[in-house]
Amino acid sequence: MEPKETIDIRGLICPMPVIRLTQKMKGLNAGDILMVIANKDNKTDVYGWCQKNNVDFIECKEEENILKFVLKKR
Repeated sequence: MEPKETIDIRGLICPMPVIRLTQKMKGLNAGDILMVIANKDNKTDVYGWCQKNNVDFIECKEEENILKFVLKKR
């Protein structure tokens, strides 16, 4: 799955990560893939946001102290 867009939310303090995710996802079409680059402490925020916003949480990969989430807009 190749992401259509990528967003980096590292270093952002709540509620900014979810605000940025919401803004970015609004610009995507159903079926589009979004790659989210985040800190480890954003994992719960991203997962919960997906559940509340009708977004599929495809996977999460950890690479050198960062997380890369793959999300799919429904």
